[in-house]
Amino acid sequence: HIAAIDRGILPMRIPLCVPGAARRCRHAAVLFVLAAALAPVASVQAAPKTDIIVFRNGDRLTGEIKGLEKGRLELSTDTAGTVNIEWDKIASVQTTQYLDVETTTGARFFGKVPPGEAAGSMRVIVTGEPAGQVLRMADVVRIAPIDQGGLIKRLDGYVTAGFSYAQANNETDLNFSGGLSSRNEVRQWTLDGQTTINSRSDDRSTSQYDVTLASRRFLRERWFAQGFGTVQGNDELGLDIREVLGVGLGRFIVQTGHNEWSAVAGLAGRADQEVTGINGHGAAPRTRASRRPVDWSKRAAAAR
Repeated sequence: HIAAIDRGILPMRIPLCVPGAARRCRHAAVLFVLAAALAPVASVQAAPKTDIIVFRNGDRLTGEIKGLEKGRLELSTDTAGTVNIEWDKIASVQTTQYLDVETTTGARFFGKVPPGEAAGSMRVIVTGEPAGQVLRMADVVRIAPIDQGGLIKRLDGYVTAGFSYAQANNETDLNFSGGLSSRNEVRQWTLDGQTTINSRSDDRSTSQYDVTLASRRFLRERWFAQGFGTVQGNDELGLDIREVLGVGLGRFIVQTGHNEWSAVAGLAGRADQEVTGINGHGAAPRTRASRRPVDWSKRAAAAR
């Protein structure tokens, strides 16, 4: 429990962990620890906002390149926050970040982008090639920054938390979510988790959680392999725990500045452990396993 007193005038007790809700409290504790661990990662790992974007009309904008997807460049700035810029409105870019640059042919180039190229072109300084590789910006369909160094330096993270309390029925709602991701030249993985806990003084409490780990390995000629694992639970659905594992092989069919089509084939298995009864109390769990189709487009987006 968390006890709170409003300047000695109105004592009130907030039942975050009402009787019988120990499992929910453990979920909250785990997500709270994850949030504490992710907070410094999310704040420290931001790259300096020194990338320069030059528009076709001559205007300039300085910030941090976050990526290029579907014809829009995402740029984080100090003055305007995060903005999305149409790629065909940009004349040139300059960055000291280490980038993964992909073209319409599926070719990928890794390196930094110095200034000095003519409008509509960019030079990627590739390792081992001092002259670099000059690319037409119209042929570039994806850009992804790659952090270098040790594991901690390559991590990106986020965390959110929410809390609400209704004094009328001593009802509390607690929400946590967080995630980690990392990418290098050959693979990318993401770990995302979230939980929601609702507690009431009459013990009519519910919780739900979802943790997903997704990974993608980039292969030659637009091919990629990916896999994912998910653990879920939802008291309102009578679901104590659901475990899902899947693997697949895919290939990008079409890649342009505004369109991307891919085909993925894979297998997935699912095991459910259900709990019957009021809020899952006083009933034995029931386990069943199944194989079901999986929406690979969502899993591909998670691993991107």
